[in-house]
Amino acid sequence: MTDLTAATHLASKRIAIVGASVAGVAAAEALSKAEFKGSIDVFDADPELPYDRPPLSKQFASGDWNEEKLRFHDQAWWQEIGATLRLGCRVAGLEASGRRLRLADGSRVENDGLVIATGAEPVTLECLAGRRNVSALRTLADGRLLGEALRNAHHLAIIGSGFIGLEVAAIASSLGLKVTVIEMSAMPMGARLGVEVAKRILSLHERHGIRFRCGRTVVSADGSAEVRSLTLDDGTTVNTDHVLVGVGVRPALEWLRHSGIVIDNGIFCDAHGRTSLPAVYAAGDAASWMNPLFAEQMRVEHWTTAREQGQHLAPYLLRELYGGSAEQASFEHVPYVWSDQYGLKIQIVGRFMPSDTFRVDHDEPDSGRFAGSYWRGDKLRGGVAINMPKQIMSYRKEILSQFKSM
Repeated sequence: MTDLTAATHLASKRIAIVGASVAGVAAAEALSKAEFKGSIDVFDADPELPYDRPPLSKQFASGDWNEEKLRFHDQAWWQEIGATLRLGCRVAGLEASGRRLRLADGSRVENDGLVIATGAEPVTLECLAGRRNVSALRTLADGRLLGEALRNAHHLAIIGSGFIGLEVAAIASSLGLKVTVIEMSAMPMGARLGVEVAKRILSLHERHGIRFRCGRTVVSADGSAEVRSLTLDDGTTVNTDHVLVGVGVRPALEWLRHSGIVIDNGIFCDAHGRTSLPAVYAAGDAASWMNPLFAEQMRVEHWTTAREQGQHLAPYLLRELYGGSAEQASFEHVPYVWSDQYGLKIQIVGRFMPSDTFRVDHDEPDSGRFAGSYWRGDKLRGGVAINMPKQIMSYRKEILSQFKSM
């Protein structure tokens, strides 16, 4: 097929993208870059113009950014690339081997190619259901609710000490709130980063007045319309004006239950992002793909991973639609994530376990600059750095080099 014939053929095609966060937006950007002239339908249950989520617990929570700065693109850009935004529109099912979407209102939308980028949804706690001063932090609506709480509350309880919870704790502390973090593990981030790094994170927050209740879980809440206090499993209570729940997320997959698509810790994909259904690709938090770099099937809940996956798969979906070669470059990726806390940038790279051997490579207690690496035998598996961006890039380069040479 000639380039002209392929372009003409693709101009009649209709691609659907379900999910308008970073992975879905990246896929739309890549389709535009590839000069796709067909139609693009973008579906998302969120009624807001697509926006970036990491700033919700950073610049937006602190008040440094307004809502406009969160937007990936304005309405005019979406129109320029020929995309129809179906916002506030929930997709309820996938039919006909991926060629038809069933919407929550019962209508159906056909497609020739599909990108699934539905991400993940927050895990909730049943004992806090229905309370108006309880929030997660996944959507702009959540961000607005949290922002109001940070402006008006005196006491904030955070359940879970992942990066989102710790970032909000840092901002709340800077705004003068009294903050209690409730964490079921022995230390914040310990189950992910190991004891050495967890101790440093704990110390950093305690120096800023954050109170931790580690090794504890919430068993009940006092108050009807609003939570006034939380009772922990040791019988103690935590008074609060607002509760932020950050105990993890799960892939948003319920709508795919009867689709026939293979699900295994997310949407099961090959090394190229292809699912078990023809011309259906997946990216972001909901996708589990074979990462040939580590020879491991993995699902990664990182912004950078989601963006790069969305960028990667779009041109190959187009190739499949016009009958091109099935051969394509694998998505070889070194996971990377960052967090901003108290003016420090914490960066993590690689694929490691907290049980891997940890080495301190750099330590400046006065400035807070720090770097350490995770090893499995003689192989570097990952690294963590605080205010040392060149070091984290060095770790990434070394990981790429050693695994590509295997």
